[in-house]
Amino acid sequence: MSLPKRYLRTKLVQPLSTPDGGVLRTIEHACRYMSSLTKQREMSQAWQNACRLILNRAPAHEVTRQLKVALFDGKLDVRAAAPRVTAVRRGCNT
Repeated sequence: MSLPKRYLRTKLVQPLSTPDGGVLRTIEHACRYMSSLTKQREMSQAWQNACRLILNRAPAHEVTRQLKVALFDGKLDVRAAAPRVTAVRRGCNT
């Protein structure tokens, strides 16, 4: 399926930084980035949802939101966040 150039040139709501130091500014940038993903990462639900939105020509705000989810996917280290949560809780109890 080929997407119209006009749609591909659509700007995302905000530029999104990628882990490799790149920046996604348009839906076309997102498509190029997605085509470079490893098979394992490409098959994640978050990236599949982003792809589905683009193929269905969803509005830029929906695509941007899903790309943010996909780019963040798997980056939350709960162990690193745990001490901060404990410190906050202690502060509330005093």
